[in-house]
Amino acid sequence: MDQTLLPERLYGYNQNNLDMIDQRIDELLQNYAKILVVRVDFYIREEYTLDITDRFMIEAWQRLRNNMRFNQLFAHCITSIAKLEYTPARGWHFHTAFIFNGHHHQSEYGLGKAIQAYWENTLAGMVGHAHLSSGQDYPINGTGMVHYRDVEKIFNVKYALAYLAKIDYYQLNKIFTDTTGKNIRTFFISQYQPKCGLSGRPRAY
Repeated sequence: MDQTLLPERLYGYNQNNLDMIDQRIDELLQNYAKILVVRVDFYIREEYTLDITDRFMIEAWQRLRNNMRFNQLFAHCITSIAKLEYTPARGWHFHTAFIFNGHHHQSEYGLGKAIQAYWENTLAGMVGHAHLSSGQDYPINGTGMVHYRDVEKIFNVKYALAYLAKIDYYQLNKIFTDTTGKNIRTFFISQYQPKCGLSGRPRAY
């Protein structure tokens, strides 16, 4: 996506990550007639933010990714994306997007609340809380059902998910390095093997 179409931010976007998100949306809509986009933010409860490290958050995300293969909640999830951030007020937290096969799911609310509970009750335990980020709460609705012919909705989804590619103040000021000075990974996108070439449109559903 052209960054000039996105909200003006002081430090802009990581273009490589932005391109990966846009390409993934295009690939999915080559293979699926409709997809369901669910956004959930993973936080740590305020009283624990000083105790939780980036390692805790990354390991929790890795557990989620490993468990997705065996958890029915994610049986029809075809892509997951996450952006790790840090702010003094929130501490370490994730902004995430889960994209499901729209043939099997129609409601972002039910899935989002289930993912929220999974973070709070299983992955982060007593220290975690989460927020379902519905596109209906924003001027541009970039979550929910997306049909492959709905050009406006596709743009809205890319617009909304661009947030997961933004570069923030704390990244630029080296907060995102570990004790050895190595950069901490902050962007995660699951692997995806397209079912067909981008020139065709023989969808599975």
